[in-house]
Amino acid sequence: MIFVSLIASLRSRYQNYRAYQKRLEAYQMLTNKDLAEIGFSRSDIPDLARHG
Repeated sequence: MIFVSLIASLRSRYQNYRAYQKRLEAYQMLTNKDLAEIGFSRSDIPDLARHG
């Protein structure tokens, strides 16, 4: 039972990581002007991606 729980936990973490990576890639495609329009800068991208 613990093994099943461990696998589920690892799978969930991997899915969260992949979702973060996809958001990070999407935010990195924005131009500086796009980011300025929504009130953020390049240095905010990791936080934006982390919080969806």
